[in-house]
Amino acid sequence: MNFLWGKKGYCFIFSFLIFSWFNGSAREYEGLTIEEIDSIRSVRLTGNSIWENDMETSMLWNFKLLEASTELGYKKGITYVYFDIGNLLCNIGQFNEALEYISLLEKSDYYNNCTCKLLNAEISNLKGRIFIGLGYHSFALENLNEGIEHLKSDTTQSSMIGKLYLNKAAAYSGMGEIDSLFFSQKRALKYSPITMNYVLMGRWYLTYDKKIDSAKYFLEIAQNKLDESVSRYQESIYLRNVAYYNKVIGDFEEALCYYNKALDISLEINRNKEVLKTYRNLAGIYSDIGDAEKSNSYYNKFLTLSDSVTNSKNKIRDIAARKFIHQQEETYNKKKYQWLTISLCAGIFLVGGSVLSRKYIRSKYKKSVKENNDKLQEINSLVNQKKLEEVELKAKSENNLRELCELAKRNDESFLPEFRKHYPNLSNKIQVLNPKITKSDFILLALIWLNFSSKDIARYTFVQHKTVQIKKYRLRKKLDLSKGTDLYQWLQDLNQK
Repeated sequence: MNFLWGKKGYCFIFSFLIFSWFNGSAREYEGLTIEEIDSIRSVRLTGNSIWENDMETSMLWNFKLLEASTELGYKKGITYVYFDIGNLLCNIGQFNEALEYISLLEKSDYYNNCTCKLLNAEISNLKGRIFIGLGYHSFALENLNEGIEHLKSDTTQSSMIGKLYLNKAAAYSGMGEIDSLFFSQKRALKYSPITMNYVLMGRWYLTYDKKIDSAKYFLEIAQNKLDESVSRYQESIYLRNVAYYNKVIGDFEEALCYYNKALDISLEINRNKEVLKTYRNLAGIYSDIGDAEKSNSYYNKFLTLSDSVTNSKNKIRDIAARKFIHQQEETYNKKKYQWLTISLCAGIFLVGGSVLSRKYIRSKYKKSVKENNDKLQEINSLVNQKKLEEVELKAKSENNLRELCELAKRNDESFLPEFRKHYPNLSNKIQVLNPKITKSDFILLALIWLNFSSKDIARYTFVQHKTVQIKKYRLRKKLDLSKGTDLYQWLQDLNQK
């Protein structure tokens, strides 16, 4: 009787464990179906969703889609969500983290068995953008050329080819190869004659070739292409570049009008990156016309929004890091659970639930949990350390800026050496452009970089306001810049090259 009960008991336990294992591994994810996953991605990619402008919401949804795809064993969904997360991280400047998710994508089963040329081209394009962000322009060009090679015989993908050439232009810009930049922008326009690409051609002529008529020609074509099919984002880019054109030709009133129109649209569609650029443009133009109060007002708006955007980016990065760790843990625990269940079943079936076997498995499980917790604690410590370093770096940068401003206001002789010390790259680029530049001109450029208005410069250098305007005029001639060039914007562009 005892023998029969024991036999039935082991059979019951064995059947229960087998049922639990298959039920746990084969059950459908209750939140979303495969069709819903594809539908959500499709809606999001059209740009009509609310989270196009809400990066944090978009990141959270991506991880929900990743979790659902993983639970359902939907390999295509996993691959595409990895791509979306990498693209989002790239958009907010987290390039190393973006590269990690592209690495996960390239290890996925779906990607390694996929023959879709468009997917391969999109991945090459994203990797190109990431490498541009990291400053590895040669690697960026290799990937972008691979993307073009994937699609060169597909006449239906001209828009994607245009994007690849546009990013090649960005890579060449970073390398300082202006002719190659121009060629790539022309190729982008050939394959994708959209409003944005005409605007960028006009901007090229304003920035590099100084041909006002050519710039006007391309901006007028862009204007003719503005219709209901053009997004509000593209319209704001067009308006901002028309404003810059008017500034170059000296029509500051028209420039302000267009900048404010662009600002209204950017605020309406919640494009903080474009709002920041427009705030900076408005601060610069009000500084040029001598309105220090409005210049400072827009510069303060720029600083406030910049801090907010940085905080948002940090929050998204933290979400990505936590979800990445959580996903790795879940994958590990799932495999561990299945391995544990199989081991227990085999033990019950073969040796009747050996006590020694159970103790061994329990010990191994505890050891694995401890190792996993130690690893999680170490990663959290690294994340917190990185946050602390960023806060300290920001505080140090703001302190340096205040000290430089104080030195400038006292007309202290140590101002220029200290400026060179804190901005070595910008100082070297200015010196390369004009090795014969005078100390006085260098101090004037430094004060402009610190966003001092012409009246402030006159006040702190003990000269007339008109004298400052004359110095600026002569400085533009020495640097071979057009009469209407915004020296503050020019310095910002120079520093980013």
